[in-house]
Amino acid sequence: MKSRGMGTYWLKALLFTTTLLAPVGCVGWEQTRVRKNPVLPDEYIIEKHGVRQGTVRRNPVFRDQWDVYDNTGRRLESIRPNPVFKDEFDIYSPSGRREMTIRKSPVLKDEFDVLDTTGRRTHRVRPDPVLPDEWKIEGYDP
Repeated sequence: MKSRGMGTYWLKALLFTTTLLAPVGCVGWEQTRVRKNPVLPDEYIIEKHGVRQGTVRRNPVFRDQWDVYDNTGRRLESIRPNPVFKDEFDIYSPSGRREMTIRKSPVLKDEFDVLDTTGRRTHRVRPDPVLPDEWKIEGYDP
């Protein structure tokens, strides 16, 4: 992801959003956090209330793709860059169906929009103003 100019900031927001909206067992994000694995450089650990819920790993074959796994090792979804729009990432189910899209907000540079398969914005992700490594995710009601 760094090769596309997204950087660590975009990566953290992307992983946070994916793990909260993924079926990893992290329903409700008030005590969910994503932290870097201290041993493996290309892996992030998903925790809720201090208990490991799953992992996010870089795909060893496709280096710009990230996979979300639960504790049993089952792959839940994949995160891939959109081939057309450089500031968007698509999230796919294991069957290959696109589930959602995450893109940088066109108005606010620190915010990200989560879009469903129809292109409707469902969530907004932004950094917590108090804690720099934490993220807030808000549902969007039109």
